[in-house]
Amino acid sequence: MRSLHTPLWQLADVGMGVKAAASQFNLGFINLSYEYYLLVCHAKTVKQEAFTRLIELISSDQFKNGVRQLPGYEPECCGDVVSVDKVFKAPSSK
Repeated sequence: MRSLHTPLWQLADVGMGVKAAASQFNLGFINLSYEYYLLVCHAKTVKQEAFTRLIELISSDQFKNGVRQLPGYEPECCGDVVSVDKVFKAPSSK
């Protein structure tokens, strides 16, 4: 019978999650998919000083190295500013 004080992660055989959390609790991990994270904003926001500072921060080697320290994360294209059209453009077929 389950105790009210038993952590839920000790009760499951399988669960969905991210590699960083699995590593923290020394659990096995099988990668099923990849996710891409985007920061979307209006074009006029890109020109604001606060946004420029944010892009400088997330483009820095220090930030990218910190992200790489998290199991399962890779700062691919981190800090790149691109249009929505470019992100969602369908691949050309030849």
